Amino acid sequence: VLDGNKIVGDSFVAAFNEQGFLSSYIYKGTQLLSKPLRPQFYRAMVENDYGVRKNKKNRYNHAAWMLWRNDAPMMTKFESKLLKDKCVEVKAVYKYAKTGATVVMMYLIAPDGTIAVTEKMNKGQAEIKVENMLRFGVELAMPEAFDTIEFYGAGEHETYIDRTSSALVGVYKQSVADQFWPYYARPQECGSHCDLRWWRIVDTSGRGFEVVSDVLFQATAIPYAPSQIDIHSDQYQKYSQRLTKDGNTYVNIDKAQMGVGCINSWGRLPREEYRLPYEDREFKFVLRPLK
Repeated sequence: VLDGNKIVGDSFVAAFNEQGFLSSYIYKGTQLLSKPLRPQFYRAMVENDYGVRKNKKNRYNHAAWMLWRNDAPMMTKFESKLLKDKCVEVKAVYKYAKTGATVVMMYLIAPDGTIAVTEKMNKGQAEIKVENMLRFGVELAMPEAFDTIEFYGAGEHETYIDRTSSALVGVYKQSVADQFWPYYARPQECGSHCDLRWWRIVDTSGRGFEVVSDVLFQATAIPYAPSQIDIHSDQYQKYSQRLTKDGNTYVNIDKAQMGVGCINSWGRLPREEYRLPYEDREFKFVLRPLK
């Protein structure tokens, strides 16, 4: 049943907020979302991202990444309709003023609560030179009770597009607490898993979300807010011991994320094949409620 910005099924209720983001998803009486699902193209910078600003040749990339960090989406269109097969289609269109990007978020919500998501970006004219993005995907948060991940992909340790050679593809089960790596020089992006066929985040009863896609994808779940591990945030914590949990599990689902580099000790971009050019992009994935 479509009721304004709310979709009501036999076992679920999904709702979209005034910004057009999926902000609530209650499945069999349990709220799975604590913060909305929204597009995300920035990451808490790894040490090498931060070092790029010291490289005269490449420092413009750092300025461009800050555009992705600070560019707030402005919704220009929102529509929803009930289809003949009892599915509901929701479409939200956003304009990013600083980078010039137009992003379309499409949701096809089935009667059983499964949500097929399509994220589509069209490149526009940016305020300054923008060659690369740090990631292309979405972010959301779930209550901290969702504290376990299961996945079929490269593991068992964290992997990035240029850090997979030591990983074996298999099925793994891990705690969200163990996804954060506290032994880097300072808190930063961490905990990613690449080459995913499917990825789940669940509570002790097995309730949660399963994510699948028609392409290999990447996902992360950590118990700390991104603002605490982003060196450009006023909430940044310089030492891992100072990080505090706020009752949420923070999730990113990405089609791709730029490599972490390490071409030299500091300042160089990742090799070209591991960069993420700013261009027209599309990512399709399915959110399936579990239990």
